[in-house]
Amino acid sequence: MAGGKYAALGKRLADSGLERVRLTFEEMDALCALPATAYHDRPFWANTWVSARAHAWLGAGYVVDQVSLGRYVEFVRDPVRAKAPGAGRKDRASAPPAPKAGKGARTPAEKAETHPYLPLTAENVEKVHRLAMESPQYGGSFALLRDTLRRFPENTDRELVAMKIAVVDVVNSTNLGRYLRYITLEELADIILGIRDFDARLAQGDPDLVGQLAKSNGKINLFSFASKYCTYHNADIYGRDDYSIFDSVVKEALPHYVPGLREAAVEKWRTTYDYAAFRGCIDELLDRSGIALPARRRKFDHFLWYANRKQGLAVVQGPED
Repeated sequence: MAGGKYAALGKRLADSGLERVRLTFEEMDALCALPATAYHDRPFWANTWVSARAHAWLGAGYVVDQVSLGRYVEFVRDPVRAKAPGAGRKDRASAPPAPKAGKGARTPAEKAETHPYLPLTAENVEKVHRLAMESPQYGGSFALLRDTLRRFPENTDRELVAMKIAVVDVVNSTNLGRYLRYITLEELADIILGIRDFDARLAQGDPDLVGQLAKSNGKINLFSFASKYCTYHNADIYGRDDYSIFDSVVKEALPHYVPGLREAAVEKWRTTYDYAAFRGCIDELLDRSGIALPARRRKFDHFLWYANRKQGLAVVQGPED
């Protein structure tokens, strides 16, 4: 069968009948159980007949056109190029990653030419927040996470902390299970239990708590997970709005809304565990944009994430817009 274990991916593309198909990593993982390398190695998505997995999309007449590792892959129908893709040497997926900062890096304005961004207004923030919470795909999961945290608010019991880690991980697709060689569930639970005054600091919205948790065991940076774990507890248990979520969508979208900000600077906040600087940037942006809504940080989280995920902008705008 063409494509072997990836045949289902090829069939999905062939059956779509579309000229351009964007699939999230979650969607493709459900189809063919992607290996860890698919999430981290751009050459995995090279358009080359040398690779058995590429037979799936090339055989369906598609080539990989864009790759956002861990987020999505965009395929374009091109039967001519699919027959002779140049062994992957010239296509985007196999080419070296574009520079993130400095000379030659794309500006937010240049990115906006290929990725339309929804204007940051109070009306749009409220609209996207409502859509996210009412979404059949996500709304129920958010509600379940909220109810779980409210039923088990404290972080003092090892088994309950492990359960909450797992729920946050699944709801937010942080894929902790892919990094077991760096940190295990029980180890992460013990780290949370070992942080002094963890719950009191959550209730107060201590920004340093995110960085402390993110450093974990010194083997892996859990900045994104830590921001989510703290955000949900702070908002859902204590009814506060002291934290903002950091993830790959935020890293890519935030520079579009903040003049002069580059992805490299956002990435530096992650690598140096400088959560206070990240949160401060968002606060300044919301102040400057006149976003004075209740729970504005949480709603802005939804605005960045939901409007910039797969087909998010089309869902937000709708045909009447």
